[in-house]
Amino acid sequence: ASADDLTRLAAANNTKVIDVDHERGGRRVLLRDPDGVQVEAIWNYSRLPDLNVPDAPPENRVKQTPRINTAVRIALDRPCIINKLGHTVLGVRRIAESIAWYQQNFGLIVSDFQLMENDALPVVAFMRCDLGNQPADHHTLAIASGVETGHMHTAFELNGLDSVAAGGEFLRRRKYHHTWGIGRHILGSQLFDYWRDPHGDMFEHYSDGDL
Repeated sequence: ASADDLTRLAAANNTKVIDVDHERGGRRVLLRDPDGVQVEAIWNYSRLPDLNVPDAPPENRVKQTPRINTAVRIALDRPCIINKLGHTVLGVRRIAESIAWYQQNFGLIVSDFQLMENDALPVVAFMRCDLGNQPADHHTLAIASGVETGHMHTAFELNGLDSVAAGGEFLRRRKYHHTWGIGRHILGSQLFDYWRDPHGDMFEHYSDGDL
């Protein structure tokens, strides 16, 4: 966020702009969404260096054969390289109120709703950042109506299907719990693979999402 963003957020929510209390520094506003989930808006923190994400190997397809006399070998003995944190999904109790709160405070736009048959109220809202004319990920935040509130899963972007599959194989060999995938989402179109860490938290590796 910008410094002006923090000032506006603090005024709108009757709170203060305060110093960040970890080593990356900066200033922040601490908010609670309608379900009590803590949300931080941060300005002027020290950025970490970009990760070196290697190019995906070219793919031979029908009538398109760029890879000639070159074999593809995928390393399975190391973790996959993450490009970025792509999105987070939160469980909420009052989805209409939560949609309005995230729109009003952060300017998020709903890219897609998921509905149950014969129910006018959506069960999931996929929300993207408003970047004007610049393409944005299909969703950076998704909120889902459910019994449990809070974190449901967080998704990390990888570079292509090979990386998604190799990352899953690395985790499988280390006894992580596979949850769902590999598949292709309908809303967002991502190639996905879901896992749970040793604490039971669910996360997603994905590639090729809609913009």
